Amino acid sequence: MVTQRRDGGVGAAEAAAEGTRAAGDAAPAAAVPGAGGREGASPAAEGPERERAELLALCTEAKRLARAARARVRLVVGGPDLYVAAVGNYNVVIDPGRRRVQHGCRDFLGQARRGMLCKHVAALLLAIAAAEAVSLLRGITDPDGGWHLEVIAARGFSRRE
Repeated sequence: MVTQRRDGGVGAAEAAAEGTRAAGDAAPAAAVPGAGGREGASPAAEGPERERAELLALCTEAKRLARAARARVRLVVGGPDLYVAAVGNYNVVIDPGRRRVQHGCRDFLGQARRGMLCKHVAALLLAIAAAEAVSLLRGITDPDGGWHLEVIAARGFSRRE
């Protein structure tokens, strides 16, 4: 059984280990828009891009990935120790040191309970360098990785005028 912590989060590894993801939820890697190799990209760059697409497909449904590829991402802190971004009107925080993904949209609440990601988190993972995203996604998708998906209530960062 997947347990939900007092703060509303669940362990990503717990959800994956319990098999709570429905069959067919994940998109095949080739169907992930914006995550495959770019036109003119070097063959070496295709490896991390391809792996990112495959890993995202394990934890994000195809329709969410399609919307993630079109999302507007404003990176506030760009890693590698911490990633903080405004995606649309929402905050997304990925803290590799604490193995934590924090986000506050309504969809994430439901997705996190199943060990899956919403379009906002996927958009951040598409916005950073492929190799960095792969490193994060390997941990998030690993049942023994100890990552937690935590729901937070804060809304987007203030916009510059």
